[in-house]
Amino acid sequence: MVLLESLLGSYSCLLRCLFYTSADKVIYSSPNFDPKVFLSWVHKDTSAADLEAGALTLKTDLKGRTQQKKQLVKENFDCFVSCKTTIDGIYLTVRSATIAVKCS
Repeated sequence: MVLLESLLGSYSCLLRCLFYTSADKVIYSSPNFDPKVFLSWVHKDTSAADLEAGALTLKTDLKGRTQQKKQLVKENFDCFVSCKTTIDGIYLTVRSATIAVKCS
């Protein structure tokens, strides 16, 4: 019963957080993420040790994602350059056609 009350209390806290602030302030991947709102509402009862462990996990996750993006660009760089060249060619063709129509 105590566990249920604790869970309901945490759920109630989260609902209040989402009601009084926009949800994207508590989603860490959101550009509008607000760490103060997140910590004060979602982790108000979390110990400092647990917060430090969570911070380390987030840093590790971020480094992994950064490495994945770098690897993706490295593996597909030739394709990116080819696409850019093609898009530039299309742009010049459309621009030339537009100028020709205006001059006629």
